[in-house]
Amino acid sequence: MVTALPMAFIISSCSDNRKDIALSLLFPNPGAFNEENDEAISAALSARFGAGSSTARLIHFVESLGGGCGRGIQVANEEYYDLICRIPEYEVFGFAMSLIIEAQTNGSMEPDVKKIKGRSVSFSL
Repeated sequence: MVTALPMAFIISSCSDNRKDIALSLLFPNPGAFNEENDEAISAALSARFGAGSSTARLIHFVESLGGGCGRGIQVANEEYYDLICRIPEYEVFGFAMSLIIEAQTNGSMEPDVKKIKGRSVSFSL
């Protein structure tokens, strides 16, 4: 019975801060729409889906989080990303926040990621 108390204390004092660490790395300025957050998100995406990564793996990642991907649209005077993905972050009272992932691929039948960036955007529902 004496050994049960120390074990219970050890189990009850364990904690897992991984989610807080990940959120702090991805969103250095929580609640703000700014370049610093976008740069952190883009860096994380580039580390996970760097040049040569399978586009199918990126799409699977997005879909596993409830998002979807489609073809990009060429806009004059802007860098072209041929794959655009959207992952919903949250919705509150007619206001939504999404993570937009823009990827340049090599455009072949089995495209690989060439460049990737991410940004959070808000919009009204």
